Amino acid sequence: MFRGQVQSNTRQSLVAIASDPESNLWIVGGDGTRLTSPDGESWKESPCFDKHGARIRSLLGQIRFFDRQGWIVGNNTLLKCDLP
Repeated sequence: MFRGQVQSNTRQSLVAIASDPESNLWIVGGDGTRLTSPDGESWKESPCFDKHGARIRSLLGQIRFFDRQGWIVGNNTLLKCDLP
């Protein structure tokens, strides 16, 4: 049953969603977009940076969590996100 649309406050296309071990939701998508939410209602957009401090602006296509690490892939980009 469809329950309604939630606004993410981004204009980028969103591609994949996953839940981390703390039950936070993560969404990734176009232009390096990474969104997180503890409740699925309010979303925080966080930019992704490479090891040189440059903003990653490639399409992020998949996200998976293994223990306390998130792995995001897309367009020749592989990001590892350690959870706090």
